[in-house]
Amino acid sequence: MSVGDATREPEAIFIVGVSRSGTTLMRRVLDSHGRIAIATENHYLGHLLEREGARHHFRRVGDLHDDAAVGRLVDLIWSGRFQEHSRLREISPYWRWLTRTVDRAAFHDRLLASDRTDRGVFTALMRTYADTRAKPIMGEKTPAHLGFVDTLLEWYPDGRVVHMMRDPRAIYVSEVRRRQQRAVTVPYRQLVRVPPLFRAFVLHQVAWVWAAAVRRHRTLSVRYPDRYRLVRFEDLVRHPEPTLEAVTRFLGVPMEERMLHQKVVSKGARVGQQGFDAGAADRWRESISPLAERWLRGALGRRLRDLGYGTDAGRRARATMRVERRAGMPCAARSPASPRRRAGNERCQARARWSVVRSSTASYPASMSAARTARGVLHRPTSAWASSSVALSRRCRIRATGAGSDR
Repeated sequence: MSVGDATREPEAIFIVGVSRSGTTLMRRVLDSHGRIAIATENHYLGHLLEREGARHHFRRVGDLHDDAAVGRLVDLIWSGRFQEHSRLREISPYWRWLTRTVDRAAFHDRLLASDRTDRGVFTALMRTYADTRAKPIMGEKTPAHLGFVDTLLEWYPDGRVVHMMRDPRAIYVSEVRRRQQRAVTVPYRQLVRVPPLFRAFVLHQVAWVWAAAVRRHRTLSVRYPDRYRLVRFEDLVRHPEPTLEAVTRFLGVPMEERMLHQKVVSKGARVGQQGFDAGAADRWRESISPLAERWLRGALGRRLRDLGYGTDAGRRARATMRVERRAGMPCAARSPASPRRRAGNERCQARARWSVVRSSTASYPASMSAARTARGVLHRPTSAWASSSVALSRRCRIRATGAGSDR
């Protein structure tokens, strides 16, 4: 059979993608299959930086063809010291599972029996989890391994890669909530103390990482058409059955009913219930600020459209804001008003009043004079508007009736 033949079970399955894009959901779904075991994140190959990968720390123990070096590697893993060197990420969950669940001596023997290369150690990590679950197909889920797909498919020619994609605006909302609740790494630990700076940093980071993921998708879909598949989070939660049927067909395994019986873990009214939470696809619209949504749409507009994330909702939001401005409503009523925001609200209200005055005085002979008067109070505070509006309306009425000659 040719490499990537979908009729044959894969050697390994890898789930990658931008963080908060549904990789954990896909892992739970595939891990529930009777033949597939997907291990949790290990960041073996790297993180945002390649040197953050576990394999780079493992090389410090020396050549693994030396049995003593294998022993030092096992000591390093069980001590957790290599995880403490990173300030950019938390300890990967796989290492906690390994040291708490797997017998140390058994893992040591497994490494001795491997080919003692980077690939051999990685295979031992995945195979350990799969054997614990008594399943033949091994795999792992590390979102950051999206940047190392070429290495993964070089090591495992019969492997498959599932790339999870999600609307970046939803990722932004989820990432802000996550980092606010648990800001333990650099630079979030410092930035969370300054909310505007923190949100701006997350906004730019999400845009940069998501755009890079789109570029990787375009490259990988051409380079590995039979071994790489993009799956949108929105399709998975809205239409789970046809989406999973396509995924299992790509993986070369039969669809199983149990894959559809997932417990809802997202925040919302359906948390803890069975099934997929279709509302998770659009829940970000309830929390994102208009400024953040507009900025992401402007920065990633073309990529959003290419991947099926239309901007109709954004246009509706802008139309709503325009109506609110014309009605004299505050422009930024989503959060407590700062002095600068209050000043912006005053300007928006003044513009709305100016449009009303301009339309109401259009039929007056003295409309231009009235307009100049209105323009003079355009940027006055609201407290000064009451007296100014009375004088303005009286002046317009007098000029319209010709009573000005009597004064």
